[in-house]
Amino acid sequence: MVYQPRLILYLAVKNYLTEEQFENLKTDIAEKGTKRDMSFLKVIKKHFDIELFRIKPYIWQDIWLYNYLLYEVKNKFIRKGLIAKYEREIFLPQQKILEEAKKILGIF
Repeated sequence: MVYQPRLILYLAVKNYLTEEQFENLKTDIAEKGTKRDMSFLKVIKKHFDIELFRIKPYIWQDIWLYNYLLYEVKNKFIRKGLIAKYEREIFLPQQKILEEAKKILGIF
């Protein structure tokens, strides 16, 4: 994996939150100092119902994140399985498109 699971989850959760909710999440993460995976997940769950990944996915692949959190995460985030698949098939292609757009538009 190129990116940490925390970053992928953080950005995926942003799709579901209003600006105010996201600001509250950011503040809470900064205040709690969420260096450990389970403390990060606890803050995420405080501000976001992970069931939304399953019942109202922003994109259908978000179910992978739900299953990752429910079935693959035990005491820490692993960097393989569904999160790696999500990064490879969803996250990295979006990053690539963004970089190409920056080059084409002359934005650095």
